[in-house]
Amino acid sequence: MNRKELYEKYKSMMESITDEPALADENGKIIRIGERWIALSARYWPSAFLEVVKGIGPVANTFLYNFGKVCGEAIVSRYIEAGIPKDKVVEYVLAGGWYFGWCLGYVVKQDFKNKILKTVLLENFEADYGKGCHFMRGVHAGAWGKLIGEKVYCEELECKSKGEVCRFVVKPESD
Repeated sequence: MNRKELYEKYKSMMESITDEPALADENGKIIRIGERWIALSARYWPSAFLEVVKGIGPVANTFLYNFGKVCGEAIVSRYIEAGIPKDKVVEYVLAGGWYFGWCLGYVVKQDFKNKILKTVLLENFEADYGKGCHFMRGVHAGAWGKLIGEKVYCEELECKSKGEVCRFVVKPESD
């Protein structure tokens, strides 16, 4: 079968079980804001990942944090390269989080002088399926650290899995 035949076959099959439009194009690719993406249920990432590696303990949480950190750094670099003003970058990170279904949140405090960032997430995919938002902590740390040019650490003060919202604070590691 060629690409077009496969596309038509799979489109028809999926339309038989859902009214939702396909995310992928005729080539099986999801392209958003100029990059290739994959769609993965939050049931699988990070919760299934954590289930697989739970025997190794806190290493899994560290992996998620560090992975999020790399993502946060890359996201900020993209917005800076696009010419987004420094004081608006964190809002764009949160807007991207909404756009891609990661979270819905807002900035509580963005203090460049004291190098502190505080956010609230009203929705957060990790809180829906996990026990602690290590990936999102990492995204916060990577984004803010890249923006202020320092090593930082993000702490989750409150998690929606145990309350109403997720609250994060990001500060330089030296604090």
